Amino acid sequence: MHGKLGWILLTLATAWGCTAATGSGATETDTTGGDSQLADSDAGSDAGSDADTSGDVTTVGWTLFSINQTGFCAPTDNCKSTWLVSPDGSFSATKQRKSSSGKLSAADFATVQAAISTPAFLEKMKSGFTCSPPPTDIGIHFGYALFGVSYDADVTGCALSGGADGPLVQGVKQVVMAY
Repeated sequence: MHGKLGWILLTLATAWGCTAATGSGATETDTTGGDSQLADSDAGSDAGSDADTSGDVTTVGWTLFSINQTGFCAPTDNCKSTWLVSPDGSFSATKQRKSSSGKLSAADFATVQAAISTPAFLEKMKSGFTCSPPPTDIGIHFGYALFGVSYDADVTGCALSGGADGPLVQGVKQVVMAY
C-alpha cells in the first residue's frame, strides 16, 4: 500500500469507527478487512534480509507514519496540522491549510527510520506510550500502518510534557515536524 492510500484508509477506517482500544490512548485499525492479528517474524521475509526480527514481530513492512496535531491557536483558525512519511522517505504535510511535500534528508529519514522500525516502537503504538499528563488545549497523535493494520497513539503528554517515552516521541516529532 502506498503512503497516501494508507493514510486515506486509516482516516476512513477511523471515521467509520473501525477501531479497537488497545490501552493508554492507542487504537488499532484493521484496514485489510480481515483479521487484525500481526504476522509473526517470517511475514517480512519477502521484503529482504534487512528485516528486524528481534522479537516476535518484524516492522520492515511499515507503509505510513503520521503525526497529527490539533489545537493551539485562535478558535477561528484551522489548527489542524498533519505530516505523513512514507518508507521511501517522502513526506507530505499540511500545516494550518498550507501544504508541502518532498523528501526528508537522508540523515532525518535515518533518524525517523531508526526510531519507528523497531518492535519496541510498535509495542508502544499498540499499548500506549508512557507520558506525563498532557495539556488540554492541544492534541498530538502518532499514526503507524504496518501489514495492513493501522495504529493511533495519543502522544501529547510525551511530546509536550515528557515522561518515560518523552525523549523518543520528542525526537521523532522534532525531525518530522520541521518539514
